[in-house]
Amino acid sequence: MPNSASKAPLADRSGEGGHAPLVWAFVPLGADGWQVPEDSYDSAQYKAELALAFQRLGLPWIWQPVRHGTVDQTVAQALESSRRHEVVVFNFCDGTDDPSDTPGLSVVHALERAGLRFTGADSGFYRISTSKVLMKSLLQEAGVATAPFAVVPNSGPVDGIGDGLAWPLFCKPDVSAGSYGISLRSVVHSSEELHACREGLKTGPFAQLFAESTFLAEQFIDGPEFTVFVGGHWDRPETIWSLVPAQRVFHGSIPPGERFLSFDRYLEIYEEESPPPGGEKFFWYERCPPEVEAALCDLATRAYRAVRGRSYGRVDIRQDARTGRFYVLEVNANCGLSGSEGSSMGNILRLAGLDFAGLMGRIIEDA
Repeated sequence: MPNSASKAPLADRSGEGGHAPLVWAFVPLGADGWQVPEDSYDSAQYKAELALAFQRLGLPWIWQPVRHGTVDQTVAQALESSRRHEVVVFNFCDGTDDPSDTPGLSVVHALERAGLRFTGADSGFYRISTSKVLMKSLLQEAGVATAPFAVVPNSGPVDGIGDGLAWPLFCKPDVSAGSYGISLRSVVHSSEELHACREGLKTGPFAQLFAESTFLAEQFIDGPEFTVFVGGHWDRPETIWSLVPAQRVFHGSIPPGERFLSFDRYLEIYEEESPPPGGEKFFWYERCPPEVEAALCDLATRAYRAVRGRSYGRVDIRQDARTGRFYVLEVNANCGLSGSEGSSMGNILRLAGLDFAGLMGRIIEDA
């Protein structure tokens, strides 16, 4: 069941001979300061939000951009700082380490080598959550319900890939985030459409990201969608906690087969897809029905443990409208953290009756 993340300021509880820890906020940047569009970490608005949260927690902190080529140097600076203060690194770096993306696993490896305390996924959880194929395989091994799927190779025929699965299928890249590569064409009803979707991802607007990718086709689950924020450590069940599940409610004008977070609609750019009428929102968040709350929290916790969750993650779940069964779509390590009303996390916190500072404090304590 959900547990509150609200606690007293960390500075108030450091009286047993200690001081409040110094927080290094590692903020990901690409080459020349470039940042992927959906990330909002490197902005004046987010910096102000963090400043207010750490002020409320009574924590001194450092805003530290992390770029390709500077990872080891940055971690060394934090390590040197830890010789004078207790240090916790709040690691926001969640990229793929590709030159076209931002730093990610390289930062985690460097923090582990240094022995610094840090928030977010360790290298195991990071690696697992990066690959949807690996993640779903581990969910299946643990007996956690997830949509049946098949791996789609980068090239060659796709005939027979859907055998044993029920059409329509949902085609997506093995490695992606922020709804990159997701469009209305992702829902495929035949081998021909599956082939066209794969080729479009390799040669279209996302070719730079997916030209060499593996893909997967999973059974499309038509029904309500939920998301559950989970924290703690997978190998210490007593530390695991969760917040009240939130339901993503899609606008009634959207056909059932299109009720998912496509790239255009998620970022509200509508280059290929139509917006809801009258400028209304494509989707919003409501608290889940009380009768399914316990089941969603239990499934999310089991999924988190199955993929070796550490620190925190967000578990996306769908309910089959025909059977009522719940299926885990994926577990998002290092998911976006914000208290803003336009963010997923901000809405989750609102529904749970919690504030951003309380969440940040809980995550830091878990580190």
